[in-house]
Amino acid sequence: MSYQGSGENPEGKEKDDDTKSSKDAAADTVSKKGDEEEGSKKVRKIPIGLKIYEFYNAPFTKFWFNTISYLMYLMLYNYVILVKMERWPSLQEWTVISYIFTLGLEKVRQILMSEPGKLRQKINVWLQEYWNITDLMAISTFTLGFLLRLQSEPYMGYGRVIYCIDIIFWYIRVLDIFGVNKYLGPYVMMIGKMMIDMLYFVVIMLVVLMSFGVARQAILHPDEEPTWRLARNIFYMPYWMIYGEVFADSID
Repeated sequence: MSYQGSGENPEGKEKDDDTKSSKDAAADTVSKKGDEEEGSKKVRKIPIGLKIYEFYNAPFTKFWFNTISYLMYLMLYNYVILVKMERWPSLQEWTVISYIFTLGLEKVRQILMSEPGKLRQKINVWLQEYWNITDLMAISTFTLGFLLRLQSEPYMGYGRVIYCIDIIFWYIRVLDIFGVNKYLGPYVMMIGKMMIDMLYFVVIMLVVLMSFGVARQAILHPDEEPTWRLARNIFYMPYWMIYGEVFADSID
């Protein structure tokens, strides 16, 4: 009897352990379900307005909205300068004007919200960025063209020409958008640094070009009157001769 009693005790203990483990597993399952339900309740409690705000406030969304709106603005600008310009701005032109005006206000806000205390220091810090200088030139040029465009002929024609020149700055600004791309960004940086290095070669070429141009102009046209056209003649033909143009029609 003592042997049987001692043999039954381990079996009872094993049953108790199994019961406890099953209870613990059931408790864990219940707690996990409770956590999931609480988590789902928390997700459901997020207001739809907050979701929309977080979506539109995300950097990724801001970047693509800015890029798409800028490309649409460029298309409108192309339309404005490619078609006949009326006496008063059209709806498309007013849209372009509004975009540039609001961009100018944004640049003013950036200057005023910068860290330096004095206004002059704020402007100096703002001008240290290359793209800010490009924006300043583009906005200033467009403003001048817009003021001339509102006048009667021939000033309206001058304003249109300034519009056409100003779009060059806005196309250059597209490179700023390309700069964030992992493929195009390095090329943009390399081209920018290469342009700085090329300035030294341009200075050397200018010395050679000017020396040849002055000597050529003095030999071929010894009886020229003093006019500003002389400066053009010094550089015009010698510059194109670099690319192989010999102006055979003008050779006697």
